[in-house]
Amino acid sequence: MLVYGLVAAILFVVTFLSTKGRISPPAQQKNTGITGFKRFDPELTLEDSFFIIMMTISLRAITGTFYFKYYVERADLMAALLWPT
Repeated sequence: MLVYGLVAAILFVVTFLSTKGRISPPAQQKNTGITGFKRFDPELTLEDSFFIIMMTISLRAITGTFYFKYYVERADLMAALLWPT
């Protein structure tokens, strides 16, 4: 998992650094922090989606571990939960 995480982090950084905006705002337009959040930003949407997906995977693994270990009392079934089929 550490190797996959490092590879993903490197690819995200490379993608971030190689991405350039195509549309530049007019010179008279003032961009403040609040107006930046009000507009649609595909990069932020992608980051939000990635964050939500990673949180659901992590929460599923954490709660499933406790469920099988303490409620079902069969720790051997955790592998079936964590390994997608």
